[in-house]
Amino acid sequence: MAATVNVNGRVFDQDHAVISVFDHGFLYGEGVYETLRTYNGQPFLFDRHMRRLRASAAMLSLDVPLSDAQIDERFRETMRVAGLGTGPEREAYLRILITRGQGELTYEPAACPTPSIVVIVKPHVAPPRLKASCIASALFNRLFDLISGLTEPG
Repeated sequence: MAATVNVNGRVFDQDHAVISVFDHGFLYGEGVYETLRTYNGQPFLFDRHMRRLRASAAMLSLDVPLSDAQIDERFRETMRVAGLGTGPEREAYLRILITRGQGELTYEPAACPTPSIVVIVKPHVAPPRLKASCIASALFNRLFDLISGLTEPG
């Protein structure tokens, strides 16, 4: 199943989406991501995912230059081009990646003044029913939220 990719505000099919080999996400793994899906065309738990994305980025001193509303607009534009998010049979898998961006071959974060923002959209496919896997994923996400202070215990 083909993906539609938004790279820094420009939408491509998966075969034409590119990031520079000098992007520090590629060179040094400096980046964060969040993956979510839609229900009824709406990104599920969007606010929670954006809080976690920003908390993860802050741990790397990585700027997230878009507001949540701008990220939502990127999701929606990419889904529109992909023809997804328009009904129950057209639900979407969404992934946003934010990298340090393109820069010189150095460990100095200031060498990369502009982060790269990639949104990948493809049709959502329900995973196989693996209760243990779902429970482990939910527990991991809850633990991360607690450690990073995004939610209160209880």
